[in-house]
Amino acid sequence: GWVLVALGLAGLLLGGAYSSPPLSLMHRGAGEVSVGLTWTLLVIGADAVFRGGLDLRVAWVAAGYGALIANILLINAFPDAAADASVGKRTAVVRLGHARAVGLYAVFLVFSQSVLLMAVVLDMVPIASAGALLSALTGWDAWRRLRRDAQTPQRLRGAIVLTIATALLYGGLIALSCV
Repeated sequence: GWVLVALGLAGLLLGGAYSSPPLSLMHRGAGEVSVGLTWTLLVIGADAVFRGGLDLRVAWVAAGYGALIANILLINAFPDAAADASVGKRTAVVRLGHARAVGLYAVFLVFSQSVLLMAVVLDMVPIASAGALLSALTGWDAWRRLRRDAQTPQRLRGAIVLTIATALLYGGLIALSCV
């Protein structure tokens, strides 16, 4: 229906804007946010297919998941920051610098957990979805490692793996709670 067409078009526009001129968001420090928004739309669209209609309550946890996907992109930009800067690719890490980009990582992580908690408290998702708050444990460990090793990219492997695990735990535990 029209909802999926609209979500799909928005996703295509964001996907195109990520790397294509004139916007080239990945070169302007907004690539992480555009990818996070694209994944948010993907979750909302998938939910609409399963439910047979749009339910914007899912947008809360979808936005949290999108923020965690943005963190995957963000943390992967740390090892590439010098090379990206040398070719004019102004990722968030290049634009903000390491310290502020570590702060942005924390903002995305806190946002993801906050919107999930709000969705549970406001009865927008099953109470069992609160189990996905366990993803904060891996997320904060990843952030702690990132903060410690941001200037030493070769030491970020563990933090990168934990960042991916955080997104998988968050999405997987919420999906499981809805089953």
